[in-house]
Amino acid sequence: MARGIETKRAEAAVGGAGGTGLPQFGALSFARSARCLQDAARAAGLVVPAFRSPPRRSDVDRTIRRLPGGAVIAVRVRDRSATSIQADMVEGVIAMNRLTGAAAKNMRALLVRALAQVVPVAELSEAA
Repeated sequence: MARGIETKRAEAAVGGAGGTGLPQFGALSFARSARCLQDAARAAGLVVPAFRSPPRRSDVDRTIRRLPGGAVIAVRVRDRSATSIQADMVEGVIAMNRLTGAAAKNMRALLVRALAQVVPVAELSEAA
């Protein structure tokens, strides 16, 4: 157990997991981001998605599966920045609710603000 903790500390010290140079964005960060976006979507009256990782297709960063009761947004986490991951999560909520124009822009801003309050987000508003 201690070896795992030390490995994670070392990866963080050198700038990311697996020597990619990207900050580590693990399962806890993904779960916290997902919960935050789900809460914000619910409060805004949107269809609330489920999130998972990775997508079934290995050649894409994000997929959306529409189901009778909602949708599942799958996002690839490995070898990607936290900003890119969270931007895909936000865009997934926008796309699955079929928002466009001003409604999409306003909801994107709301989701980014909500996410920034719970999980540190660097430059997410610029990436989205």
